[in-house]
Amino acid sequence: MPNCQRRSPENPETREKEKEKEKEKEKEKEKEKEKEKEKEKEKEKEKEKEKEKEKEKEKEKEKEKEKEKEKEKEKEKEKEKEKEKEKEKEKEKEKEKEKEREVGGKGW
Repeated sequence: MPNCQRRSPENPETREKEKEKEKEKEKEKEKEKEKEKEKEKEKEKEKEKEKEKEKEKEKEKEKEKEKEKEKEKEKEKEKEKEKEKEKEKEKEKEKEKEKEREVGGKGW
């Protein structure tokens, strides 16, 4: 028959120490998990910040577009004013022609 080696019965104190070590390891794992969760939260916060920045950029772009529209409106107004001035000049020329005709017609 093969010679069976018998294990010496473990010391209860040693068993307790092993259990304590295991508990400590578990605690460490839990801490690590918590740290990971925190990191994830931080990443989420960063993503949110980025989204906010993007929104702000979009708002700025919209403001710029509005400014451009306003400038265009102003240009249009200026063009209209110029047209009005031209019309006035034409009216003046017409009046001058009328006067010349009247003066010219009387002289003959």
